[in-house]
Amino acid sequence: MRRRHQFWIGTWFAGLMGCGPSAEEIAEAKAQERLDEVRDEFTKDPAKFLMNSGTRPGVALITWQKLIDADCDFEKIPIWTPYEAKILAQMPYVMRGHPISEPMKSFFRADAEWYKPRESKNRSSPTQKELQCSKKLRNLEEQIVSSREPVPEEARFRFLQDPQAFQTWFQWGSSRTSNPYVSPAVEPLVSLYLQTIRVPSVKQANQVLRKAQKGEAFDTLATRIDTESTDDPAALYGLLDSMKELHDLEPEWRAALEDLGIGDTAGPFTTDNGWVVVQIVDRKESGWIWAADGVACRNPEDGTERQCSSYTMRCPDIPDGKRAIHTPCAGFLHETLFFFEPDPISEPDSPTETTSAEAVVVENP
Repeated sequence: MRRRHQFWIGTWFAGLMGCGPSAEEIAEAKAQERLDEVRDEFTKDPAKFLMNSGTRPGVALITWQKLIDADCDFEKIPIWTPYEAKILAQMPYVMRGHPISEPMKSFFRADAEWYKPRESKNRSSPTQKELQCSKKLRNLEEQIVSSREPVPEEARFRFLQDPQAFQTWFQWGSSRTSNPYVSPAVEPLVSLYLQTIRVPSVKQANQVLRKAQKGEAFDTLATRIDTESTDDPAALYGLLDSMKELHDLEPEWRAALEDLGIGDTAGPFTTDNGWVVVQIVDRKESGWIWAADGVACRNPEDGTERQCSSYTMRCPDIPDGKRAIHTPCAGFLHETLFFFEPDPISEPDSPTETTSAEAVVVENP
């Protein structure tokens, strides 16, 4: 501010002496004055400044502002994962241009248009209120991490890169008064390229399985299947190819295939159109998956519980030269709703559980 005052005093004095500043000097002084005002606004409240700067604020800055407005009260703005807590704890420093390392560097580059490291002389210090909230978030992160099974560093790194994962976790947990996740687990996202031989009977399926396990080629076995031996000529029999995510398979299939390698066979499995034997052609770990059961629903009559929801976050590997914004995580909420209605035999006010109406909702944020 001193420079601004010095200029106008000098201008006044020059006027007394019969000479004044040039138009260029006046324009430069006005520009400097406006720059000083902008810097003052930013230093006073960087979050508010960035929210109103005309650039994309990003989900982390919006969430941080909500948290600060709520006096960092986790009961008002609940945070249920260590990934949300760690990212938010960086906000007092990131929005002031302090340098950060990976994976948070990738996160903020993808999340916000305003993120840009500044030289140390142009960086201001966080306020006491911001520092206290950041410390509270770091403590929350440590508390959550210490209460859970260890997560592979590669998976943790991947989750922290992704604004979509942050936004989805925050949306899932924002209306909860208690932790919505029961025993979250993290495992590799395994993709299986399968060859499947479908046959009409379990007898034929067992014959195919025995021959395949003895080393006979799968495609050779498929050509020997008598497709005329079925009463359903419209059914597909023979060799089929497919790509499956291990986590998506039915429990029976998953248990049989999860420990098998390339070239191994398994079966027979029953399907709506016959019996199948499966051979693994290729198997790849293509990312990470976070999964958790949700809170249980309770029958108000007898206290029995039903599992009402499950949460899944799938984060594919990021190809070289790409960022998380190009291959974002995808969140899926599977929610089963059980409706309760009066038992016509009992008293009208006595509810009993019925599963006659069941809805499954899949959310793709």
